[in-house]
Amino acid sequence: MSVDDVICFDPDQPSGWSEADFTQFVVRGPWRAARTMPTNPHEYTLRDEHSDDAFDAAVRYIREHGRIEYYAAQPYKTLYCDDHKFWTMGAPLPETVLINRKQRMADASDAVQPRSDTGTRDESPVVKSTLQLTVIWSGPFTRESVISGFTDGGLAPEYDGEDYGLYQIYGKHILCGSDTLLYIGQATEQTFSRRFRQHERWLAYEEDISVYLGRVYDPNMHTAVDNFKGWAVDVRLAECLLIYKYSPNYNAVAISGPPPLGNFERIDILHEGERHKLHPRDSAPVDWG
Repeated sequence: MSVDDVICFDPDQPSGWSEADFTQFVVRGPWRAARTMPTNPHEYTLRDEHSDDAFDAAVRYIREHGRIEYYAAQPYKTLYCDDHKFWTMGAPLPETVLINRKQRMADASDAVQPRSDTGTRDESPVVKSTLQLTVIWSGPFTRESVISGFTDGGLAPEYDGEDYGLYQIYGKHILCGSDTLLYIGQATEQTFSRRFRQHERWLAYEEDISVYLGRVYDPNMHTAVDNFKGWAVDVRLAECLLIYKYSPNYNAVAISGPPPLGNFERIDILHEGERHKLHPRDSAPVDWG
C-alpha cells in the first residue's frame, strides 16, 4: 500500500475559507504546549475545543493550501501562515482530533548548521566562528508596485526566481512620525508579490508606505541541491536578527528575546544597495550590548 493510501493529503471538499478565516481560527485558539515532545517544541489545539464545522474547515484549509514536508522520514501536509507552520497527523477528517503548530524560526534555529568547504551543511555539531550574509537592497517601492511587479517565482521544480527574500516596510506612525520602520519580514515560500497581497488587509490603512526589498543569495552556500532549504534558513535567521535589533513597531515575534544563533558564535549581515535606515553591518550578538 502506498503512502497516499494511508495518509490524507487532500481535503475531502473545499474549506470555503479565506486566509482571514483561518487566521481568526488561529487567534481564537486555545493552543497548548506539547510537553511529551521536548525535542520538537510545538503546540496543538483539540477538536473538542472548537465547533466541528470550524475545526473541519481549518483542517481542510491546511490540506488545500499546504505542501508536503517530511519529519522523521514521514510526510505531512504543512501550511505556512504568518509566523507559524500548521499540520495534522494525516488521518481522515472524522478521525482528526488535533491541529499542530510550530513557530517558523524554531525550525530555522534547529536547521542552522555549519557548512563544509563544498557549501553543504556539515553533520558535525562543531561550532563555527562566523556566518556572513550579504543582503542587496532595492527600493523604495509602493505596495502596489510590489504586488504588480515582483512576481518572478521561477519554474518548477527549483522555483529559483528572483523575487524572494527580505523586506522592510516604512510608513507614518502615530508616535514615531513619518518614515518609521513598521515591519521587517521575509518571503521564502512565496514571492514578494504574493506576500504583500496578504499584507494588504492592514497596509491599506497605513499612510506614506514605502517598501525596500532585499535579496540574499550566495552561490557558494545556496543551491538547488537541498531545494534551497539552506537559503531559506539563512533568510529566516537574518529576519529574526534584524527584528530583534531594530524592533519594528508592528512585528510581534522575535522581539522579546535574542534569537538563537544555531552553531555559530557570531553572525554578520552586510547591507548593500538601498538599505535605507538599516546600518551597513549588523552583527549578532555584538550589537546586543
